[in-house]
Amino acid sequence: HISLSSWFKDYLYIPLGGNRKGKFNTYKNMFLTMVISGFWHGADWTFIIWGALHAFGRFLTREFERSNFYNQKIPKLAKQIAVFAFVSFAWIFFRAQTLNDAVLIVKKIFTSGFSDPQFPILALFFCLAVWIYQFLYEFFVNRHSKNGDLETYQNFTGVRFYNISKKKLAIGSLKVVVVILMILYMIIFTTSGNEAFIYFQF
Repeated sequence: HISLSSWFKDYLYIPLGGNRKGKFNTYKNMFLTMVISGFWHGADWTFIIWGALHAFGRFLTREFERSNFYNQKIPKLAKQIAVFAFVSFAWIFFRAQTLNDAVLIVKKIFTSGFSDPQFPILALFFCLAVWIYQFLYEFFVNRHSKNGDLETYQNFTGVRFYNISKKKLAIGSLKVVVVILMILYMIIFTTSGNEAFIYFQF
């Protein structure tokens, strides 16, 4: 993905003008690059929409980053959740076999309730656990670390537990819980049949 992104940047985005000719042309070039990257993955509307959604996400990001309110007032965790949700939504179209399937999935997301027999209740708890984990990590580890990112990572992953506080120990324990939830999620919702890795088709 790094080499592919570099190729699109060097041989498509920059030759189109990049960001050198004003906001409109910048966004136009960005949109064309992302849509063509979607088309590169497959000649189907699902991939084109996937690329267009990523372009739209980049538009929003560039505009939001110009705002002091966005940069200074909105918590980092909220931004992470928003990006994760947006990218996950865009990948519905990438993963769906047809456009109709993608539309059906989107409808299910916004119209299904807890009474729906296909509603993955465990998925909600899994996402909630991940978000809680992210919040605690951000609040207790990043904001209380004075020894740099490497030391924070070492403490967070359980290395040298004798040097960390009870709060960081709690973070390490929570990480184990999240991993267990991830394993349970994969066991319950993974299909029993053999499925090829999605990128084998490209």
